Amino acid sequence: MSILGGSILGLGGGGGGGGGIPEAPSDGKTYGRLNASWAPVESARYRHLQAAASDLWNVQHNLGSRPVALWTFDSAGERIYGEPDYASATLNLLQVRFSRPVSGSAFVQTLI
Repeated sequence: MSILGGSILGLGGGGGGGGGIPEAPSDGKTYGRLNASWAPVESARYRHLQAAASDLWNVQHNLGSRPVALWTFDSAGERIYGEPDYASATLNLLQVRFSRPVSGSAFVQTLI
């Protein structure tokens, strides 16, 4: 399976480690990379829709967990990269700052 890059981690279902990190287990589960090890990723997910363009997104995911994996996309579906504020993140809220106002969506997933 392919590995997707997240703001906190990379997700993988086996194959391709890279960067000196060993490969994720290839048992069919999805794994998240945090620091130098792999952990199974639980299935709790949230999709945030940001209809009004803004340079600060308040992603109220209500997953009751941190850390979380985060992916952001503009309204055209292109991957964009903001600056998540992990220092002030709570178990249910993550703020993401962008260099310019943008609308789109954010996907948040919990880690075990």
